[in-house]
Amino acid sequence: MITVTRSPSAYDKYKHGANDSNGKNRQKNIDAAKSAYNKCKKTITTYVKENFADRVFDLSFTQYQSQEGTKLYMFSSRYLVDG
Repeated sequence: MITVTRSPSAYDKYKHGANDSNGKNRQKNIDAAKSAYNKCKKTITTYVKENFADRVFDLSFTQYQSQEGTKLYMFSSRYLVDG
């Protein structure tokens, strides 16, 4: 199973903050994007453990950036199918 989640709002906050001369807004936006990513990661991990613990293996999370600058967050896993 491969799922790709696009997060334009986190990128937009980061991009907007990059124009701040003192850098405070930029760092705040970077921290907010990291926090949102970590919250999603925790939610997915918890859901998988609670509902598919005996079926899902090698759950991993990766962050990418597209050529347009959009942040992409992907998680992947192996799923054991009956049969």
